[in-house]
Amino acid sequence: MKKRTWFLAAILSLSALPLMTGCGTASESDIEEDLLKIIKEDYWFKGFNPEIDDIEIEKRKTDEDDKTDVIYIVADVKDDVKEINAGYKLTYMEYNDGWELEYHEPYGYSEGLWETDLKDVLSEEKIIEDFKYRKDVSGDVKGYSLENITDKKEAIKNKSFTAELIKPYENEYHTMISKEILTYEWCPGAYAEAWTCTDTDSETEYVYDVKKIAGTWQSDDGNIEFVLSEDDGKLKAESIKGTIADGLTLNGFVNADEFNTNINELISNNECLDETLEIACPSSATGGDYDPYIYIGVYNSGFEVFLNSGYSDFEKIELKKVN
Repeated sequence: MKKRTWFLAAILSLSALPLMTGCGTASESDIEEDLLKIIKEDYWFKGFNPEIDDIEIEKRKTDEDDKTDVIYIVADVKDDVKEINAGYKLTYMEYNDGWELEYHEPYGYSEGLWETDLKDVLSEEKIIEDFKYRKDVSGDVKGYSLENITDKKEAIKNKSFTAELIKPYENEYHTMISKEILTYEWCPGAYAEAWTCTDTDSETEYVYDVKKIAGTWQSDDGNIEFVLSEDDGKLKAESIKGTIADGLTLNGFVNADEFNTNINELISNNECLDETLEIACPSSATGGDYDPYIYIGVYNSGFEVFLNSGYSDFEKIELKKVN
């Protein structure tokens, strides 16, 4: 009888064991393991290997009668370049063999800037599409390349970044670079993309080869000759000679120093060349009534000589590089 009593007691003890081990709540280790699985499958984290840095249970409701454990949890998750504060509601159910995660859903907003989404936005195709939409451009956009993107770490830190679409136009003496600058900002929301293009701007930059610009420039008939020298990347008007319009003789420069300063400043700032150099001409050539204003103008297409007053029939004379 004693043996049977002991045997029954042992059976009762063993049968009670699952209930004893199953009671309480889901363990921290199980919660962290389940949460990491959820995060890795989340839209923001796919393709990366995030780690949970910290977990905070903001509120929790355990119902022993219903055998449920509902946990509102916030986790700091990060990898080597980004971090996010992610919130989830986890619902556990208690079974004979312990607690199991039944379902989960986002809790509040997950705030952070993740490289997964940033990479999607930074694709050349995506940014060109945004450019076309913002500028109302239809059809193909050819010749643009994606360059000069804000550093990803800075983008994540500042919640904004810029991207430049670059299109170069090669000319004989310079390269004109057309820039389309797109600004993106982090705009989280239920129905909006995280990274949204909020502004566009256009710039034009000119890159000059001063060694190609420097040299001797002449009119087609060879009557006018203008010499421009180069020293250490700087241009300098050296001389001009020739006769134009009823014997008007070109006789040196009036404002050479100012011209040299202005043209070199435009070149160093990658700005469009639009500068004129006044040429001295003796008044005797016009009977002494006035001195005609004769100029040499420099533009991105080259140089030309023209009059600003007098001799209204005088046409601009284009100069071409001869050496």
